Amino acid sequence: MKVSVDRTRCENLGICASLVPAVFELSNDGTMNLVDPEPGDGLKAFVQNAVYACPTEALRIDD
Repeated sequence: MKVSVDRTRCENLGICASLVPAVFELSNDGTMNLVDPEPGDGLKAFVQNAVYACPTEALRIDD
């Protein structure tokens, strides 16, 4: 699984970082970063929840 972020849509709200801190984080300057762009299958359900929770639809999962 690969996770990607559409930077043109992302508003750095941090919802994804609060849901899956092993994959997403907010940096000190408030920018969302991918900590692990290829997380293991054990995190798939959590990452899917973050994708669905993103109000700007900036997150994507590619298998």
